[in-house]
Amino acid sequence: MLVERSCSGTNKRVRVEVSDSSFRQVLCSLLEEWGYRTDVGEDDSALVLAKEGSFTPDRFQPVVWLSDSHYAGLDRLTLPLQIEALYVALERKFHQPPRRHLRTALDTEAVVFCRNGEYRARLTSLSNRGCRLLLPRELARDEAMGMRCHLLERQFDLEGVALYSFPKVGSEKELFETGMLFLHLSPEDNRWLRDFIIGDYFRRIRRRCPDETYRRGMVHFRMPEDSCRQERRCLNA
Repeated sequence: MLVERSCSGTNKRVRVEVSDSSFRQVLCSLLEEWGYRTDVGEDDSALVLAKEGSFTPDRFQPVVWLSDSHYAGLDRLTLPLQIEALYVALERKFHQPPRRHLRTALDTEAVVFCRNGEYRARLTSLSNRGCRLLLPRELARDEAMGMRCHLLERQFDLEGVALYSFPKVGSEKELFETGMLFLHLSPEDNRWLRDFIIGDYFRRIRRRCPDETYRRGMVHFRMPEDSCRQERRCLNA
């Protein structure tokens, strides 16, 4: 949630080299959720994400390998893919400093408690470390605040402090984009939010892929059990 230096969307290019078409489609969809461009050709300046043994890189071509071996490294990830390991491997290539916490874009109602008042807000981005909100008032950095929201019918009452607060450009109303750092988050809530974020990516991906493509592609990913339970809950709702 802190200000950081990162590549623009046009520079975040990843060429995916895997032979399984279902895996490729789901993997490309996940990368696009993270803001990467995958519609790249044989461009030496693009990072290559490749199944080990199925691609021969040029001498200086940057590659992150996907391997059936259990021996992982900075540029070698084991299959089935752990979502956070993939996220961090790509962050190291494109962001300085690299971000280590998954985040997802949202647009849901929230209530913010600060300065002895209660304010209706919009929750626009969420990680298991903090969030971004649209508020009708400005807050000072490090100012104490609380936030209540509902995710998959589960209520969260979270404590934290403001990281930044500045006017939203182009808004018809006076709104402030406000970053919140969570404090005193329980291990259970931390894990649930992390798994919700992973599940949120794949709920969107599922809507973009044919059912059979999604089912076959997901074999190559290691999903947290809470994410699987949350997805089943959404499908049965």
